[in-house]
Amino acid sequence: MIKRREKWLLHLWFIIMLFPIRADASESILTASLSWDFFFKETQVIHLQRPVCASPLESDHDKQSLLFGGLSSLELPMISVQSDVALGKMDRFAHYESAQEEEVYFPPFIEKGLGDWILSALVVLCFAAVLLIIGWSGLYCFHRLSSLSLIVLTLAVSWFLVALYRNSEINEQKYLVSSTLVKLRSQLENSINSNITLLKGLLAHIQLNPYLTQAEFEQIAKKLIDGNPNIRNIAAAPDLVIRMLYPFEENQQAINLDYRRLPDQLPAVLKAKEQNQIILAGPVKLVQGGLGLIGRLAVHTENELGQQEFWGLVSSVIHAEAVYQAAGLYDPAVGLKLAIRGKDGTGSKGEVFFGDPSVFNEQAVIMNISVPGGSWQIGAIPIDGWASEIKPVWIISLLGLINIILIVVFYRIHKNYKEEQERNKQYISHLAYHDSLTGLSNRAQFMDALKREIAYAKRNHTIIAVLMLDLDYFKQINDTLGHLEGDRLLKEVAQRLRSRVRKEDLVARLGGDEFAILQRNLRSLDDASILSQKLIEIVSQPYIINQAKVQVGASIGIAHWQPGLSTEIDLLEQADTALYKSKDKGRGCFTFHTSEMTNEIRRRLALHQDLKEALNADNLFLVYQPKINTVNKQIMGVEALLRWNHPTQGFISPAEFIPIAETHGMMHRLGFRILEQACATMNRLHNQGIDLGVMSVNISPLQLDGDKFQERLIDLLNTYSLSGDVLELELTERIMVEPRTNIDQVLNGLAQQGIKFSLDDFGTGYSSLLRLKHWPFHQLKIAQEFVRDMLIDSNDQEIVKATIALAKNLELEVIAEGVEKNEQLAFLQQHGCYLVQGYLLAYPMTETDLLLWLKEYS
Repeated sequence: MIKRREKWLLHLWFIIMLFPIRADASESILTASLSWDFFFKETQVIHLQRPVCASPLESDHDKQSLLFGGLSSLELPMISVQSDVALGKMDRFAHYESAQEEEVYFPPFIEKGLGDWILSALVVLCFAAVLLIIGWSGLYCFHRLSSLSLIVLTLAVSWFLVALYRNSEINEQKYLVSSTLVKLRSQLENSINSNITLLKGLLAHIQLNPYLTQAEFEQIAKKLIDGNPNIRNIAAAPDLVIRMLYPFEENQQAINLDYRRLPDQLPAVLKAKEQNQIILAGPVKLVQGGLGLIGRLAVHTENELGQQEFWGLVSSVIHAEAVYQAAGLYDPAVGLKLAIRGKDGTGSKGEVFFGDPSVFNEQAVIMNISVPGGSWQIGAIPIDGWASEIKPVWIISLLGLINIILIVVFYRIHKNYKEEQERNKQYISHLAYHDSLTGLSNRAQFMDALKREIAYAKRNHTIIAVLMLDLDYFKQINDTLGHLEGDRLLKEVAQRLRSRVRKEDLVARLGGDEFAILQRNLRSLDDASILSQKLIEIVSQPYIINQAKVQVGASIGIAHWQPGLSTEIDLLEQADTALYKSKDKGRGCFTFHTSEMTNEIRRRLALHQDLKEALNADNLFLVYQPKINTVNKQIMGVEALLRWNHPTQGFISPAEFIPIAETHGMMHRLGFRILEQACATMNRLHNQGIDLGVMSVNISPLQLDGDKFQERLIDLLNTYSLSGDVLELELTERIMVEPRTNIDQVLNGLAQQGIKFSLDDFGTGYSSLLRLKHWPFHQLKIAQEFVRDMLIDSNDQEIVKATIALAKNLELEVIAEGVEKNEQLAFLQQHGCYLVQGYLLAYPMTETDLLLWLKEYS
C-alpha cells in the first residue's frame, strides 16, 4: 500500500506536471523536440529582417537572447528574428518598416556523437514517460512505473542542461563573430557606396553636355574625385568605348578600350546598360595593372525629339585593396578569418575573391553584403577555429527543485510562444491586407471590401463608385531618378490621396502606379466627379523628391454599381476600361464607364477566340499587291498582306485583329505562318518560271523577340529553296522605341543572309535617325496617310517631299503606298519617287488572280 505522505507527494508532482501541459500538450512537446534538433542540424539558415542601418544590441537581454537563440532555445527554429546582429524580438517590427529580409547562415552548435544520440533518446523517453503517466487512469496501481518515469525524466533534464551549458562557449563565439561581422559588413558597404556615388554627379554633367571634350571632362572629374585617394580613375565610354579618362597620364593605356572586346567585363557592362542603375563589377584585373572595383552607370541623353537615347557609360575604378583597408578587413584586432565571394555582385553563386576559400567550408557565419546591382557574401570563423573544449561541469540537483524549475520554464516558454504566435498572426494579417510600401490597402482587402459593399448596395439601394487611378509619366520619372526615388514618389501620392477622401472611403494600391478608391454611400455620381477632379489636381502638383522637383499627372476611370452587375471583378474591370479611355483622350482627365466600352471589350474578346480558331483551322490567307517602278513599268516585287474572312462578320481589317494577336501572345505563331505561306508562294512561282523580284512581308517587333527567330527563318528559306535576297521584311517605326537588347544582332544577322528591310509607314511613329543610319534598312515606305491627303494638305505634302529627300541623302530606296489617283502619281514622280504601290496600278490579289494579272500586264 502507498503511504499517505508518498501519496500526497505523488499528487503534488502530478498536478505540477499537468499545469503547463493542459489541452495543448502535444504542441508544447513537439516544440521542445524541434528545439533539441536545432543543436544538431548541420547548418542553420535564419531569416533576418535587415534594417537600412545596422543597430547594435540594445541591452544585455538582447545578448542573452542571441546566446540562447532568441527568447528561448526551444523556439529558435520557429521564429522570424528581427535583429541585424542576431536574434532579437518580434516586437521590433515597428522599427523596421523599410527592412529587407536576408539570410544569415550559422554553423552547427556541436558535432553529434554517440553520447548525443543517447542524450536525444533520453529526452524523447522523458516526454514519452510523461505522456504515459498522464494517460493511465489507474495512477496508484502504477506507482512504481510512475516513480521510475520521474527519475528518468529528472536524469534526462539534468543531462539536457549539461549539454546546453557545455555549448554556451560556442554560442558565445557565434555571438561575437556575428556582432563583428555586422560591423565589417556595414563598413564595407559604406566604403563602396561613398566611393561610387560620384557617378551620379558625372551623369548629370554629361546629360547637360553630351559632347564634352577631354579637357572639360578632366575639369569635371577632378572636382568630383578631388581628395579621394581611393578612386583610381574615372572614365566615360560613349557607345561603350572609353574616350575620356581622369587622371589621364596614369591610365592612358585604357583610352579607346572597347568594352565589347572584353569578354570578362562585357556581362557587367551590359547589365549596367540594361538596368539603368549603378552596377558594381569586380574585383577585376585592370589594363593599367592591379585589381579594382568598377562602378558603372548608363547615361541616357535626350535627342531633338525629346526622346531618351543611350549615350554610353560612365565608370569609376576604386582601389580594391583600399576599400578592404577602409572597411577594416586587415585590422588584426578583428580576430577573424575572413573570406568574401560573389564577384560582380553574384552573391553566393560567385567566386571567392578575398581571403581563404576554405572559410566557407568550415562552418562559417555568413552574411550578405549589398553592393550596387547585386550582393557579396562575407564568411567568418574565429582565427583559432571554433572552441572544442568541454568544461567539466558538476550538476547537483534535487528531484523536486529540478521538476519545479522545469515546470516554470516550460510554462514561461509556452506562454511566450502563444504571445509571439498572436503577434505574428497580427503582423501577417497586416501584411496580407496592406501594401508594404504605402501602407494602403492592397488588392485583396480592396476586393473583399468591394464585395461587401456591393452586397450592401443590393439590399439598401445605395450608390457606390470605384475610381481607378493611374499615374501619367511615372515610368519616365522612375527610369530617370531610380526605383528608390520612384517609391518615395508613390508614398507621397498615397498620402495625398488619403488626404482628399472621406473616412468611410477606401484607398488601395493595386500594384505599380495604379490606385483604386471605393466611394460608399454617394448622394449622386456627381460626388465621384468632384472627387476625381480633386484627386487629379492634387496628384498633379509638384513633388520634392531628394531635393529634385518632379511632377506627374493622373488619369481616372470611374465605374458605379448598377442592378444586374454580377461581381466586384466586373466593376473593377469596368473602371479599368474607363481608365484606358481617359488615357486615350490625352490623360489628365476622368471618364465614366459606358455600355459601349463594355461592348468593345466583349467584341475584342470574341475576336480573340475567333482568331484563335481561325489560326488553328488555317482560315487566314494572303493576298499580294505588286510594287511597280513607274519609269520602266517593271514589277519590283509584291507585298504579302494577311486577310481574314470572318464567317459571320465578313472581312476584318488587319488593323483590328493584329493588335489582338499581339496582346494575347499569338503573334509569334501567326507571323511565322505568314512567312511560311509567302515562301511557299514564291517557290511555286519560281517553279513556273515567274520572277516577281522581292516578296515583302510585314513583321511585328514582337516576332524578333521569339526564340531563334533568325534560325527558323533561314531554315524556312532553305526548305523552299529560296535565297535571302528574295525576301523583304517590313518593320514599323514602333521597333525604334520598344526596348530590345538583341535587335542589332537579329537584324544584322538576317541582313548577312541577303534579307532586305523596309521601314513601313515612315513618319507616323517615332523614327530614330541614329538607328535608321546604323540599322540595315534599304527602303523607306511613305505612309498612305500622307499620300492620301498630300494634294489638299500642305503639311502632308511637305512630309512626303522631306521623306523623299531624306531617303536620297541616306542612299535609301523610297516607295509610296496608297496611290489611287493619277495626280498623286504625278506629284510623286515630280519629286523623285518612282516606286509606288496602290489601287491605281494594282489591287491586292490572291495567288490565282495574281497569275492572271501578270499575263495581262505583260
